[in-house]
Amino acid sequence: MIITKNFVVLNFPKTGSTYVRKVIKEVYKRRIDNNFLLRYLHRLKIIKPEYKELILPNIKYKNGLVHTSDQHGTYSQIPKRDKQKKIISVVRCPYERFFSIYEFQYWKVRPLLSNEILKNE
Repeated sequence: MIITKNFVVLNFPKTGSTYVRKVIKEVYKRRIDNNFLLRYLHRLKIIKPEYKELILPNIKYKNGLVHTSDQHGTYSQIPKRDKQKKIISVVRCPYERFFSIYEFQYWKVRPLLSNEILKNE
């Protein structure tokens, strides 16, 4: 999740949101790099970056094995002070997203549910 002064970017897996995050960071980096005064103030830590990147605990799978932090935050994880801002996300063709998820095969390495839960259900 990236938070700027004007908007919040929520990232959904396999939609291209990693690229969008990269572009946003590059835009803000160039803004500082192309201005001598801003670059100097930033190096001295007098001014803070114009965006915050939040890597949050993955809360989407309560009974599953996924308990790591990631870039894919949820609306409920947006800080209270930032919820009034515009919320932006990337949308991808559902068929392409499905095939991308399948080809990535994250589910093989880290199943969402343990074998015990699957057997019991």
